[in-house]
Amino acid sequence: MAAKGDHGVQNPGGQTDILVRYHFLDSVLPKVVKRRVHALKRLQVQCANIEAKFYEEVHELERKYAALYHPLFDKV
Repeated sequence: MAAKGDHGVQNPGGQTDILVRYHFLDSVLPKVVKRRVHALKRLQVQCANIEAKFYEEVHELERKYAALYHPLFDKV
């Protein structure tokens, strides 16, 4: 449910449409603040992409070492 003063729109499931709320905030914020917010959003996306790559590489290492351990575990 939307908070008092929040101009988010509720969808049929009763959840607030966040995109509408962000659009409203975007229209109210000063231009300098909008630029900062958008710059931070871009940085956040870049960080998320790096983190995704990190977890992909961790997964590959786990698979590699699981294969190396497998013969040892078969002996037990």
